[in-house]
Amino acid sequence: MNFSDMMQGSRGPGLIGLFLALMVMLGFGLLFMFASDEGGQGGGQTIQSVISQQKNEIGSLRQSLSLAERTLARGEGLASIEKEFVAVKRENLGRLSNMDSLKMDITSTNDAITAIEKDFEDYKNQYRTFIRAKAKGRIVGHFETRKGEVFENVVIKEVTPIGMQIRHDGGIGRIPYENLPDSMQEEFQFDPNQKVAAVAKETAVWNEHATAVSASDIVVGQKATEQKIADVQAEREKKLRNIEVLQFRIDSINSEIVNLRRDLEIEANQANRARSAGHIRLGSSSGIHAEIQAKQNQISELQAEVSHLQAGL
Repeated sequence: MNFSDMMQGSRGPGLIGLFLALMVMLGFGLLFMFASDEGGQGGGQTIQSVISQQKNEIGSLRQSLSLAERTLARGEGLASIEKEFVAVKRENLGRLSNMDSLKMDITSTNDAITAIEKDFEDYKNQYRTFIRAKAKGRIVGHFETRKGEVFENVVIKEVTPIGMQIRHDGGIGRIPYENLPDSMQEEFQFDPNQKVAAVAKETAVWNEHATAVSASDIVVGQKATEQKIADVQAEREKKLRNIEVLQFRIDSINSEIVNLRRDLEIEANQANRARSAGHIRLGSSSGIHAEIQAKQNQISELQAEVSHLQAGL
């Protein structure tokens, strides 16, 4: 029960109000008793003293009543503040609910963006794989890097996230992406992050191998391996060039044989026309046949040499 309930109930005055009413009635009752006393003295007290005493009591009651009213006013003010607090609290709960909903929307949107970015990155990686694989074996011919290095008779061997591996007149090599022309960087979709990852992977593989041997063995072994690879590659390149030269020679000889057969056909036609005219013509068909046979033997020897070189690749 709060103070307002004590002062006033739903059916009339509250407990304090009833108490104040009884006190007032009691005061007037005593006053009446003293006033109606035979001696008018009220048990030894004068009426004035009784009235003064009642006046003091009434003043005290009024002070109590004023204090009670102020207390009631403060209570009502607190009740109003409490109502406002409840309303603000309810509003804040609503805002918190909206914030949770917004947070969920943000999380969902971020997840969707992440998924789209992943799909796009997967597409780019698929395209890179396709376009780089397609470049394998492409004949470039004359090639100049961004640093001014010049290579002749260049053939692309492989395109990786690190760079482009080539075969050229001077041997083989790998040109880093940063040193490729802008057009090739765009074509092969150079990505610095991919290169960092690829270099890290190469380094990790090498480190795994390097832990099995001592530092000195690493240096010696690395140089020996590199030299061996270079020697094998150089020998292979030499054989490939020899094969190309031999094949070019075979093609040339085949062209010569075609010309000789054409000469042989012309010689036969001339001999037929001479016989038709009743003339005897000493032709050179036998010499042409012998030359064709010699060139065919030469082609067989060259082809055997090509087969031998190809078996050693």
